[in-house]
Amino acid sequence: MIEDYSFKSDGDVIQFDMFGFKKEGTIEMKISIDPYISDVYYVVCSYDQLGSRRINADKFCNGLNDGTLGCLIQEPINWSYSGNYTIPKEDFYFFFVTSCYSNSEINYKFDYTLMNPGGEYLGLGYIPLPNMYISFTVILFVLFFVWLINWITHRSQKIKLHKFLTITFIVIVVYMASMAGYWKYQSKKGLRPIGFIVYIVIIDVLYQFFFFASLLLIAKGWSILNQKLEPRSKRAIVAVLVFFILFAELLVFTKTLIYFLYFFGWLVTYFIILRMVFSATEQNKLTLKSHLIMIRNANIDPVTTPIFQKYKLFKHFKRVFLSFVILQIICYVISFLFLYFYPWITMLLFVIVDCIMMIGVGWTFRLRSFHPLFEEPPAMNQQVAAPPLTNSQIMQEELTGQQLTPWQNGMALPRNTYNQNQNQNDYELSPVVVVQNPSENNQSKDVGLAFQMPPPKDNQN
Repeated sequence: MIEDYSFKSDGDVIQFDMFGFKKEGTIEMKISIDPYISDVYYVVCSYDQLGSRRINADKFCNGLNDGTLGCLIQEPINWSYSGNYTIPKEDFYFFFVTSCYSNSEINYKFDYTLMNPGGEYLGLGYIPLPNMYISFTVILFVLFFVWLINWITHRSQKIKLHKFLTITFIVIVVYMASMAGYWKYQSKKGLRPIGFIVYIVIIDVLYQFFFFASLLLIAKGWSILNQKLEPRSKRAIVAVLVFFILFAELLVFTKTLIYFLYFFGWLVTYFIILRMVFSATEQNKLTLKSHLIMIRNANIDPVTTPIFQKYKLFKHFKRVFLSFVILQIICYVISFLFLYFYPWITMLLFVIVDCIMMIGVGWTFRLRSFHPLFEEPPAMNQQVAAPPLTNSQIMQEELTGQQLTPWQNGMALPRNTYNQNQNQNDYELSPVVVVQNPSENNQSKDVGLAFQMPPPKDNQN
């Protein structure tokens, strides 16, 4: 690690860095202060010497004054300090500057290099990161190749959702490769060029946007139950993602007290995303359940219909997403309690969870061979009432009955009726129509798995 920066402080004990050294790692340190103040010290302590990550300033200063602190380096800064040091044993080391007996504001300027043996500029908690990201790049590239084969095999199915998921997969692979390059450069050079940092921020923003946008679009039923999203839904998705990503990036570059405000904003937007996904998924399951009961009331076996296949898609998606949330919570708890010194393990856990989520989504919504799921069943002439429901879970007795006719390709199904809004000149559409899979005889483009048919107009004959 190579650093060159300055800051102002009037604190007693300031920790300005922490680094994991292997035995015989080296420190090259230059510090200057302005104005000159006596009794300003540069101190380096190992975790074993401190016994805790939490520093009591009074105890620290008293130990420094009476010689009982027992840290590795305790050097006064008289206008400036310059020195090299070789680490005697492997440990995590904390770097401090102290002005225990002065309340004056001090300008500190640092120029230092921290390096492990073999020209390694990463600390113990980061050394595995380059190889970790290289491994995930290879794994995800192989999975993307499998996804691409599936896409080519079913290339006649022009489905917008799968186009978006394909772009998401590409962004994730590029993100992993970029992170591998970033940490490899850090490992060998110890520098963070501003251009490289800007690039990584852009890739990280794209990664988070496409990852969570995929989940929100699926939950909203885009290209599964709805060909297009309502403008209000689009605005809500864009707004929550913009604020979520903004707070996430600010957290990375903020180390002041305002960090907690950004963290609170990030946490609120994160829970909003979770609620949007769960709520929309549950509403879609409820709508599909209502339609399935209508089908049963029409003496057709609902389990044999493509509508039931839709229900199963959202049921599986909800399970995958719930597993994702639970695993993320577990990762946050483990990271907070046990992994302070090993951020690479924290990153590994979250990358694994994200990959599990994308694999689950990819498998659930993968393209299939021609299947009733992609067909548009004709509508029945008679109306079948839609039952009022509050629970999306389907009990066995709700879809069973005597002398139910199995659904076959081309058999008519009941449709939910349109409810015209009395206050507006529009309709509340029921997302229950399944669209035919594009084929040689069907040249329509950008057809979803299913979408809502436009409502009939009063002036039509």
